[in-house]
Amino acid sequence: MKDLGLLALRIGVGIPFIIHGIAKLMDIAGTTGFFMSINLGYPLVYIVAILEILAGAMILLGIYSAIGGWIVAIVMAGAYIIIGYKMPFFGGSELVMVYFFAGLAIAMLGSGKYSIKRDACCGTCSTNKPNIVGSNMNSNTCTHMNCKCGDCGKCN
Repeated sequence: MKDLGLLALRIGVGIPFIIHGIAKLMDIAGTTGFFMSINLGYPLVYIVAILEILAGAMILLGIYSAIGGWIVAIVMAGAYIIIGYKMPFFGGSELVMVYFFAGLAIAMLGSGKYSIKRDACCGTCSTNKPNIVGSNMNSNTCTHMNCKCGDCGKCN
């Protein structure tokens, strides 16, 4: 169930982020005007748009989604610091907060089983296979010993 939940979270964050990034590039004049009105330089228009598309794709496909999650969290923290705190909560900054915390969750939890490239092993376990004769461990079980991440799916 956890992996399906992560997939749902990745879809819910990835698709809108890709669309927001594309929309910024498709209306570059409007986006530039908005960025200039909040005292952000012209190059940031392209940087933010490309980061949104890249992070959204990484998250949606599950390719280095933890990194994509950090990008989302950082972009949303910036959005809140620059304009979000001035906006009313409902219809304003609440969406920024939702994306910020969703990005953090993806960054901390990874992409789960339903992804193109699974996250790396947590690094807290040794790679010795258990030496238990007649063990009921199968191919879906972590082959690492003493895993402390709580999600042995990362270790497969």
